[in-house]
Amino acid sequence: MPVEHEPLLPQLPTQSSFMPYVLSDRDVKRLLSLCATLTRPAFRAPLFRMLLLVLYCTGIRFGEALQLRYGDVDVPAGVLFVRAFKGRARWVPFHRSLAREMNKYLLARQSFTGSLAGPNERFFVGANRKVLSVSSAGHTIQRLFQKTGLKPAQRLCPLWPETATALRQIVNSESENETVFRNSRGAPMSRDGVAYILQKYVRQASETLPHLRAIRVTPHVMRHSCAVALLQAGIDVSVIRDYLGHASVATTSRYITSNLRMKREVLDAFWKRSGLIPGSTKPWRPSPKLLDFLQAL
Repeated sequence: MPVEHEPLLPQLPTQSSFMPYVLSDRDVKRLLSLCATLTRPAFRAPLFRMLLLVLYCTGIRFGEALQLRYGDVDVPAGVLFVRAFKGRARWVPFHRSLAREMNKYLLARQSFTGSLAGPNERFFVGANRKVLSVSSAGHTIQRLFQKTGLKPAQRLCPLWPETATALRQIVNSESENETVFRNSRGAPMSRDGVAYILQKYVRQASETLPHLRAIRVTPHVMRHSCAVALLQAGIDVSVIRDYLGHASVATTSRYITSNLRMKREVLDAFWKRSGLIPGSTKPWRPSPKLLDFLQAL
C-alpha cells in the first residue's frame, strides 16, 4: 500500500501569537457611542472618539496614531503622514467625513489646552495636555471593550448543516452557558473520555478499513483531518488558518507538506497544463490530392 504521509516538518518560528479579531460595523458604532460616557475630564469623550475613528478609518497602528503630530495631519487635503515606525513612513489618505470629525476634535482640543496646537505638538493629548501615553489610552479602550461585551479572544466557526442538526438534538436552549458534550452521568466529558469513545469506534471501523489498525487515531487527528480536507477542497490556506485559530499561516502550511495526494494532484495538473501528455490522436493518412502530387514528381 503506498505511503500517504510524510514526517511533518518542524514548525516555523513566529514573531507573534496574536489572533486577529474583526469588528463589525455595529461593534464600531457601539464603541463610538460609549465614548460619550467618558466624562472626566470632559475632553476624554472627543479624544477617544477621534482616536477610534482614526484607527478604524485609516488602518494605522495604535502606536503610529499616538505618535501623530499636529503638522502630520493635513485636514483640508485629507491626508496624514505616518512617521517611521517599524522601519516605514508613509502618507495615508482619509475620507472627508473623517476630516469633518477632525475639525470638531481640534476645536475641543483647543478648548482643553487653551491654545492652538503647534506643528510639532502631539495630535492626541492626555490629561497633561501634552502626550497621551500608550498605557493610559490602552486601558481606556480596554474598558470600552468590556462595556460592549466584546471578547476579541473568541473566534466564530461555521457549521455544516448536518453538524448543526446533530447539535440541536443535544443542546438545550435554556442552558447556553453549560458544556455541550456530557457523559452518561451528565458531567462534562473529559479528554480521556472522548479518546476512549473515539478508539472504540475506530476499532469497529477497522473491520472494514484495515489500514486504520496501523494508525493511532486521537481527537486531535480529527482536527488535522479537517485541515487537510479543507485544503483538498481548494480552500485558501489563510482562511483555514482563521478557521483553526492558528497564529501563523506557517503552522497551517505544514498540512500541505504532509499530504502526498495534493502533491500528486498538483503534479498531474502541471503535466496536463504543459501539454506534455500526449492526447488521443487519429492515425495520419495522406489525402488523395497529396498522393497524386507525389506520384507526379
